[in-house]
Amino acid sequence: MPKIKFSSNFLQERRIRLGFEPCEVARLVGVKLDTYRQWECRGEIPEKHLPQLAAALQIPENELKAEKVAVLVEAMLGIPRQETHGFINRMLRGNA
Repeated sequence: MPKIKFSSNFLQERRIRLGFEPCEVARLVGVKLDTYRQWECRGEIPEKHLPQLAAALQIPENELKAEKVAVLVEAMLGIPRQETHGFINRMLRGNA
């Protein structure tokens, strides 16, 4: 099963910004608390859970996908994800 990779703090920062505890996000996504904690810790999420995770974190699914691509660009090319995230998000929406 393909997994989406995020920076280690992306999910946690978003959750905290919304004022949620990990157990609340886990419940909204429909996974066990330990599963969600592993996602936050490792930054790897099964792709099939992206729609539910996006809804739980009140963020468009494309925003999650943009973060994934930005992390890959940073790992492969050394360009900080903060510099590419917005551009990638616009490309995914078709608003380049």
